[in-house]
Amino acid sequence: MTLTRDKRQHVVKALIALSKFLGLYPQFKQRVQSFGLKWEQRTALETFNSIMSKNHEDVDAWVKEVIAKNPAFKDFMQFAELSGLRKEEAIQSFNLIIDLSKANRLSEYYNEETSCLEHFRFPELFIRRTKNAYITFMPKEVVQAITQNEKITYEAIRKRLERQGFSIKLKLLRSTWATFMEKRLTQSETDLLQGRISQTVFMQFYFSPSIQELKQRVFAAIHELEQQYHKADQVLA
Repeated sequence: MTLTRDKRQHVVKALIALSKFLGLYPQFKQRVQSFGLKWEQRTALETFNSIMSKNHEDVDAWVKEVIAKNPAFKDFMQFAELSGLRKEEAIQSFNLIIDLSKANRLSEYYNEETSCLEHFRFPELFIRRTKNAYITFMPKEVVQAITQNEKITYEAIRKRLERQGFSIKLKLLRSTWATFMEKRLTQSETDLLQGRISQTVFMQFYFSPSIQELKQRVFAAIHELEQQYHKADQVLA
């Protein structure tokens, strides 16, 4: 109980997995019921407070300051904010682009016809039980810029930023992207691009967006976001 709620849930999930591996799940389940343990759900008030605590203007300013002090992170920070991927997915995608480019196999991942990173072609990296990434529209010039970088790790980014006195706001880039796209895409389109495919009848049988038309609207939004990086470049200059 000294752990945060999120960590407690991870611990319980790990114990469930262990009990199944040991063949003791029925006994474990009985003990859980006996002690009255239940999954804790976030309250409406907590959700409201979380929404109000997110200041996307602060996130934009943070990105610019990070780039100004760390020019080597520019392409990754730009990619993370333009893609809307989770931080782990953004790092994996960034590194995969570099690896495949060096092996002359980038076309296996980046579809130039649709200007799309096709994560679904690498399920071992991007398709998981609950958190997935399927496709990401990305301008070719952004992808090509990434190929000129060295691979990165979250720990390297975290340690560098902490030494410089920065807080770590990589997770907020995803919510900033979703908030920005809310007025430009439908909820179903945003969910698709952020790896959420629900089991509703609409999503399973009726949702069929035009990839080219969707790309045009996403690119129009990305162009707006890219303007923020031109301002960051002026700070570097």
